Amino acid sequence: DEGAGAHGDAVPRGRLLDVGAGDGGVTAKLAPLFADTWATEVSEAMAKRIVQRGAVRSADRVIVCAELGDAVAAHAPFDGISLLNVLDRCDDAAGLLRQIHALLRPATGRLLIAVVLPFCEFVEDGAGQRPPRVP
Repeated sequence: DEGAGAHGDAVPRGRLLDVGAGDGGVTAKLAPLFADTWATEVSEAMAKRIVQRGAVRSADRVIVCAELGDAVAAHAPFDGISLLNVLDRCDDAAGLLRQIHALLRPATGRLLIAVVLPFCEFVEDGAGQRPPRVP
């Protein structure tokens, strides 16, 4: 069984993917529940902080990308995917959810999701903000 350890002294198993991991603070809290942890982040500076924090085993476990693609899919399936405060900051929220569904382990994979309320979509693009390209 490749499922993630859920509580107590359960042995950590499975893979976690933290999408939009920021500085890795939440990643570091979730990582002990899984045997292997991966993170994505659009900011190279934040990706370095994830590694410095020790939220992932090594720097190659942090994928710097604006979209989930082949670099992430190569490590699927994931037993857990966290998507915290990301949906309102991406160009195609529905498309991102479809990609995540494809990355989860069939039947047992779990998605941990959080959104900021009130929901106010914008994408940070360089020095400014803009509306999402796909409404």
